Amino acid sequence: MTIKELYLIEVKGELRTEEELNAIAADISKAKLNLEEHISLEEQLVEDKKEFENLKNSLITLKKSYNDAQEQITEISQWHEQSDTLSNNISTYAITAQNNLTKITTLATTAETNKPKIERYHEDIEGMIKLFNKQKEEIEMIIEDANRASMAGSFKTQSENIDSKMKAVDKILLGSLVATSAISFINYSTSLSATDSLNILQFLAKSIVTIPLLVIAWLKAKERAYLFRLREDYNYKYSSAMAFEGYKKQVQEQDPKLHQQLLQIAVDNLGINPTKVFDKDLKSTPLETIIDGVGKRLDKAVDGIKGEVNDIPKKTKELIDDE
Repeated sequence: MTIKELYLIEVKGELRTEEELNAIAADISKAKLNLEEHISLEEQLVEDKKEFENLKNSLITLKKSYNDAQEQITEISQWHEQSDTLSNNISTYAITAQNNLTKITTLATTAETNKPKIERYHEDIEGMIKLFNKQKEEIEMIIEDANRASMAGSFKTQSENIDSKMKAVDKILLGSLVATSAISFINYSTSLSATDSLNILQFLAKSIVTIPLLVIAWLKAKERAYLFRLREDYNYKYSSAMAFEGYKKQVQEQDPKLHQQLLQIAVDNLGINPTKVFDKDLKSTPLETIIDGVGKRLDKAVDGIKGEVNDIPKKTKELIDDE
């Protein structure tokens, strides 16, 4: 502390004078007022800051709303342009529709006027359709007859060709037999002696010349037998083809399964190879027939003897068992 301060405390009993204390009190009051004013200003500043933030947020919201409004304005402008285009198109369509309506009205009037003609044409067309269906059925029948004639005709033609060949073979066969008979008669006549006795050796020697004729007759007889079988086979196929075409339509209308069976039978009958007749050897001479008959009897006799021989052990065993 200073000397002045000590003096004041000792003499006057206080550090400051009354005036100084009043001045200090005045300063304190003033400072207090300033402090209160400062606090009030600070509170006002805080409120203003909050208000500013609110205004700032409002401004951001307004800006966003403004941008959205701008986009909507752009879209509305585009819609407006499109609506103008659509309006123009609608106007064009309205004009076109009006023109078409006028044409339709005209056509309806014309159609009503021409209705009797159209009905008459309709009746004519129905008559033509009925006539066409009738002609179609007739054409189908003609085609069926043509198919039947074509398929069966090929068998008939082949049968007639074979018949012509058989006639030629018959002529050669008969000629060979007649020539053989004539030569044999001449040989027989020239082989007789003065006493009308037959010289066998001379007759046989002269008959050698007939061997080629006999061979020709044998070959032609064999050929005729095969041709005969071929002709009968083609005649049978001809009859089968005619019958198949005749029954096919009736069977189709009644039972499809029966039609399938008929088709299978026709395929089996008409598809057989005619050369199957050559699989079996034919006996065209009496000597071959006799030899074949004797051979079959010998085969049966041999089979019987084999059976008896095979039964001997069995019968012997039965006799032993009986004893």
